[in-house]
Amino acid sequence: MNEEQVRTIPCISDGYEPYIVIPWCPSEHINHDALQPQQAIEVVQTQDHWAPLSPYYDERFYGYGFNKIQEIHHVKAKGYKFSVIPALGFLTHHPHPISTTKQKWLRSYTAHEGGLGKKMQKTYVRFLKELKEEYEGKVKIKTKKCR
Repeated sequence: MNEEQVRTIPCISDGYEPYIVIPWCPSEHINHDALQPQQAIEVVQTQDHWAPLSPYYDERFYGYGFNKIQEIHHVKAKGYKFSVIPALGFLTHHPHPISTTKQKWLRSYTAHEGGLGKKMQKTYVRFLKELKEEYEGKVKIKTKKCR
């Protein structure tokens, strides 16, 4: 493979939170009409030519847990494909020790019914259902879930 070629990432595992760079604001250089489905996304028809190209973060997710994961799921549902920038880019995932913040969050699952961990998990399940309803049959998802 030529190191100057864009390398497509064929799948992204659930729970994986890569940092991504995507256009948000349409401009005179990139807008809904300029996007070619094979290059970016198959855009759901929109009335607003200058509507944002990428999704907003869902404000129901705050603090620790599911906030970045929901953004990756939403971008995947919109049909984006993930690639690595030639020669300059890479993608890696390195497991790390559980932080004290995550330990506290995990304990909140059992603390009581209203714990933040349980609340975010329920919100996440609802969010995934909403994504399916919004995009299923309208967008061809290009980055598959790893199996």
